[in-house]
Amino acid sequence: MKKRISLSTGALQNELGPYKMLEFAKESGLDAVDFELIGQTVESENSVYSKSDDEIFEYFDSIRKHAENCGIEIYQTHGRIKAYNYDEEFYELECRSFRCDCIATKALGAKYCVVHNVHLGLDAPDCDQRKINNRMFDDYMHHAKEHGIVIAMENLGDTCTPDGRFGVDFFGDKAEFLRSYNEVSSKPGNADHLCTCVDTGHINKATRFNTTPPPHEMILAMGNSVRCLHLNDNDSMTDQHLVPGAGNIDWQKVLCALRDIGYEGVYNMELDLRRFGNNVELIKQYTAFSVNVMKELLNKYL
Repeated sequence: MKKRISLSTGALQNELGPYKMLEFAKESGLDAVDFELIGQTVESENSVYSKSDDEIFEYFDSIRKHAENCGIEIYQTHGRIKAYNYDEEFYELECRSFRCDCIATKALGAKYCVVHNVHLGLDAPDCDQRKINNRMFDDYMHHAKEHGIVIAMENLGDTCTPDGRFGVDFFGDKAEFLRSYNEVSSKPGNADHLCTCVDTGHINKATRFNTTPPPHEMILAMGNSVRCLHLNDNDSMTDQHLVPGAGNIDWQKVLCALRDIGYEGVYNMELDLRRFGNNVELIKQYTAFSVNVMKELLNKYL
């Protein structure tokens, strides 16, 4: 089976617009994209999410049709990354925006919408982290079921406090992330609408605390729940979103772990496409280079 290569396209969407982005994706040798929805929100009058459900669907359905004409699959979308932070008004807005994420994901022809767990910081009580995270996913799952899409729960990494203390984010911890996934997926009707998304960069930058396993071990622990990927590299200190091979992740072990769990989805990279500046031509060149790097890694190790 051909290994399909994909890219998270937020920067390209911003610079080129969704239609030109899809055309460029095809030119760059991509098979699929992770379409970013993060910037869309019901609280902005400039967002399509401020419109009716039918208008939202029509807007994204038009993008889907263009993707099909270009020969590009929209495999997954990236929805909410902010999370409940004891602010009920903010939480209500995020829930409404996630409902629109589901409409958009369905209209785009994607099956999966990537979502972050809650992030309450290092000092929040464990019981709050678990309780609030379960509440959020209970509310999100309702919308996922309504619109027939699957939430991809993304592992977190490290975090810091306002006074400069660093540590593993609560849901960057292997045990807590797996506990969260298992608790949500075990509820009636949830299993068919929940999977996991591996972010290799998040895992790698948490390993410096010696409590988080390296990315390949985390992948093996997550097993066949893995349906989406955010492949990126770093120096294990910061979330650099480098092209695979530019940091210190062992990509042979990562790709072999994905093979061993039977992963059949796209090999999606989530990169800082503006690493060398905002020049559109540089962004395009870095994109094409990254696709070639991923092709080489897949040919070499799989």
